[in-house]
Amino acid sequence: AVVSTQSTGSSLRHQTLRKHASSVNKMFRTTITTMPLLLNRSIGSVQRVISSPFLTKRWLLTGAFKKDQLLGSVDHYKYHLFVPIEGNPLVWPPKVEKMGGIVEKLDQELKHNEKFNNEGIRVTAIEETRSNKALLFPQRLSISGGLKEQDVTPLLEGIVSNSLAKTFTVEPLKEEFHVFICCHNNRDKKCGNCGPPLVQKFEEELTKRGLSSRVAVYRTSHYGGHRFAGNVIIFNQEGVGDWYGYVKEEDIPILIESMLEGKTYINLWRGRMGLSKEQQIGFASLQGYSG
Repeated sequence: AVVSTQSTGSSLRHQTLRKHASSVNKMFRTTITTMPLLLNRSIGSVQRVISSPFLTKRWLLTGAFKKDQLLGSVDHYKYHLFVPIEGNPLVWPPKVEKMGGIVEKLDQELKHNEKFNNEGIRVTAIEETRSNKALLFPQRLSISGGLKEQDVTPLLEGIVSNSLAKTFTVEPLKEEFHVFICCHNNRDKKCGNCGPPLVQKFEEELTKRGLSSRVAVYRTSHYGGHRFAGNVIIFNQEGVGDWYGYVKEEDIPILIESMLEGKTYINLWRGRMGLSKEQQIGFASLQGYSG
């Protein structure tokens, strides 16, 4: 039998199209099958890949599928101690508690001394150039005197017994509000990319509004939840510390307004010092948060 070249060519084209369609269909099914796994898998492995400023900015990290993780993402704790150390958060090593000095000593004592490891004390480093005094919340105290490693045990004892003034020179903080922004670049690139622009925007807005003497802004080490960068903690006049995540520069004006009005900006709220996860969710519900 003789088969025309036109018929043969048409048949080959149809076979090629069918193979292509099958391949596309298979790829589509694979994507649909694996996408939920990618979205539901621990975000940490995904985020280690995302290090460029462009990707960090928002498009993936603030997707709706991650928003629900914000609320209740602050572990319960009772005290927040901010300790000044040398250098810049952009160049600090990934773990400042391995740098030696007082921060490492505090970390060891809190982990291994039974007197303190269940007292709910969180320690975060701040730039020494911004403040050479340790800051303690919710007490709203500055602790001067250039803290040394040998001061760690009496310092922690003074915190839990509310008797710091017996051993250290303490003073009430003069500013009404204190803002702490994670800029710990070597711990996570997202914080290194997101944090510094937030600090700059905060300072610009505060200067523009004549609030620089009422609000202090600090660049800090990692304090938890770098997947929620930009991360911001705001302590008010009563020492209440509200945590915010996914903060971007255009959010700063409304954060400042909420802060001044004594309100919580619930859309970006992660939680609050002193509240359990259940209490944080309950508080958000009372504020009208619907998810």
